[in-house]
Amino acid sequence: MKEKYKKSKIYKVLHKTVSPKNGYLIALVVVTLFSLVCYASYAMFTVYEEHQRVLTMQAGSIQVVMNSGALDNNDGITVPAGEMRIFDIELTNNATTPVKADINYTTDNNIAVVKYVSEPDSVTPNNNGDFEIPANSKVTATITIYNPSASDANVTISNDYGLPNANLIGENTVLVDIASNPFDVYNDSNILVKKVYDTGVMKLGNKIPNGFQSNEVNGLYDYVDQYGTKTYVYRGTDVNNYVSFAGLTWRILRIQEDGTIKLVTDVGVDYLNNNFNTSYITNNGVSRVGVLYDDSNRNDIWKYRGSTVEGYVNAWYQDIMSQYSDYLVDNEYCSDEYTDTNSWGVHNQWSPFVPLYGVRNRVEKNSNNEFEWTPSITCVSGDRITAKAALITGDEYILLGGGEGNMSNYFVNFTYWTMSPEGINTDLNNDQGDAYYVSYDGGLYQDVIKDAHKRGVRPVVTLKASIPISGGSGTSSSPYVID
Repeated sequence: MKEKYKKSKIYKVLHKTVSPKNGYLIALVVVTLFSLVCYASYAMFTVYEEHQRVLTMQAGSIQVVMNSGALDNNDGITVPAGEMRIFDIELTNNATTPVKADINYTTDNNIAVVKYVSEPDSVTPNNNGDFEIPANSKVTATITIYNPSASDANVTISNDYGLPNANLIGENTVLVDIASNPFDVYNDSNILVKKVYDTGVMKLGNKIPNGFQSNEVNGLYDYVDQYGTKTYVYRGTDVNNYVSFAGLTWRILRIQEDGTIKLVTDVGVDYLNNNFNTSYITNNGVSRVGVLYDDSNRNDIWKYRGSTVEGYVNAWYQDIMSQYSDYLVDNEYCSDEYTDTNSWGVHNQWSPFVPLYGVRNRVEKNSNNEFEWTPSITCVSGDRITAKAALITGDEYILLGGGEGNMSNYFVNFTYWTMSPEGINTDLNNDQGDAYYVSYDGGLYQDVIKDAHKRGVRPVVTLKASIPISGGSGTSSSPYVID
């Protein structure tokens, strides 16, 4: 049998081809080809996930970075009882290949309602909540969390990702539950905040308003400040944000991230009849008049709390609004205090008594006709007050389209104080403080807070998120009606 095989054609061909002198060469070629095939397969299809959620391939690394100013260092957020939070999550794909991703959440007590808000320029998920991030790109998802319970809810956000054909298995995928209105968690169709969002919202995203632009469309825009706080603010000259409440006509200033609505009176309750403050305060033997919010670290000097204008606002609230207190919530009023000695508003001879505020850098424009700093709606310093009624801040006025110089917006109809401090005017004998006010021309200017410099008072209150209306469409002739 062995001899018969040696005489066969197969034996002769193989014996001739795989001879001792070329056998090693063929073996080397075969091994090399096999190695290349294995390497290509591994580079194309083999992926593993590390603890840091970084997908690594032999051909390179895929890293999807999740970022949100609203989340803490552990990607968590606390939602107080009965409140909501609305914030953006940005996912960045740093790889040269598309990546599939989803966003997940867990809660410590399973009582928070988490939804993805479907808006233009955001991610578009499939039925499983998965979506694709193109190579070297980023997407933004808007998340709303509502806590209907009587206790606080801690919510942790995470994301899974892999190659486009990956099977992602996440816990409580957010993007499966899609809402076009973040306030749809309220079942009553007549809830004011739902009506306002449905009829007025248009996507602005992270675009920073740099004064009123004549080609802007009147309406409600969303905005995220540098600290990740989200709000919806009306901009334009003719917006449908009128509300009839407590026998007065109001304008909706903005919707806060917890769904509460800030209202401001349509006209002044006291027209050009008030100083910001009328008394000097002596500190270290020097008489000074200034303005803060309320900072006990500076011996209670120069503050809105206890000022003449605050006394007027509080008296007005007790006379007119106290009977409607069940409709209202306390709100924080503040600005971002800073210590940059190269910025506007620095008066070093009073240090450390003089605080500096970012609003000054948001009013002054650079050579490109843009504000140096962006509007802030986040309390980042201890200098703040909490009140049922107060005044508009300089930052809020900039957000709605105001600024330095002639401005056109729906808030221009008389001259009135804001509650934002500017600094200490050291050119005056008594070193009087300056505060910002809105002028007839729509500009935001600063002036001393005493003597003959009188401005109007235009109070601000904050409605609960769940307040219903009995009618109206928000126009001047048919305002939203709160009974």
